[in-house]
Amino acid sequence: MKKNILLSIVAALAFVSCTENQMAKTFGGTMKVDLPPNTEFVNATWKNEELWYIHRPRKEGETVDVYTMQEDSNFGLLEGQVQFTEH
Repeated sequence: MKKNILLSIVAALAFVSCTENQMAKTFGGTMKVDLPPNTEFVNATWKNEELWYIHRPRKEGETVDVYTMQEDSNFGLLEGQVQFTEH
């Protein structure tokens, strides 16, 4: 019984200490990124646990969009996604 409680506490602490990047990438779920005003999303990638994304100044006539980077895992479990919102 004590062993189960200790394992539960350790698992909870590990889960709480994760950053939003780690949560979305490792455990699935959705991470939201608000891009700076008047910028257009270009591309994104992961480097280890860090999310890197490219944005550029918005050109006249371009509309504001929301882009979703979706994981497609082998077994369809714990799939994460990142939503990039332009303003």
